[in-house]
Amino acid sequence: MGVGGPALGFVALTDHRLLPAALDHALSRRWPVLVLGGGSNVVAADEGFPGLVVHVELTGVRFEGDGDRCTAIASAGEPWDGFVARCVERGLAGVECLGGIPGTVGATPVQNVGAYGQEVSSIITRVRAFDRTTSTVVDLDNRETWTTRTARAPGRSSRIRSWPNRRRWRSRRLPAGPGASAPRRGCPGTPPGPAG
Repeated sequence: MGVGGPALGFVALTDHRLLPAALDHALSRRWPVLVLGGGSNVVAADEGFPGLVVHVELTGVRFEGDGDRCTAIASAGEPWDGFVARCVERGLAGVECLGGIPGTVGATPVQNVGAYGQEVSSIITRVRAFDRTTSTVVDLDNRETWTTRTARAPGRSSRIRSWPNRRRWRSRRLPAGPGASAPRRGCPGTPPGPAG
């Protein structure tokens, strides 16, 4: 096995406004599209990828709110472990058991990341995505993002796994969740950021 081959096209997505043009470019050539976050679970074939790779490099975290409620708004390319660390530093509860998991914020709702009794489906309130069928940005609330556990879908599951050719993720809203184990506090020291 080699180290993987080239893609026909590559876009480093540093501005969400570049996404429609990149997707149109791939569509006009009938190329498949691979959206890549951190790539921690991807092995490229030696012959390469016969389409467009969109590497999501949208970063930034913003904290909104005060008192007992605070919402973190994180861009899809933000490294997950760093995002968790920033929340913990601010005393926000809900993600403190999810540190050390590789990948990006954008991958967490697809995988419904979880560990030690916490999972992101219990704390993400909204996912902002790009809908490829309508070329619009859509906001999905918690109910639209995750399925209910059933005998057919035990454990962590995500409805958005069935939408791989339709939606591309931009950002997540994660509040300090009720019933979480760490103490909550407001949003002091929030740096300005482009997330949202």
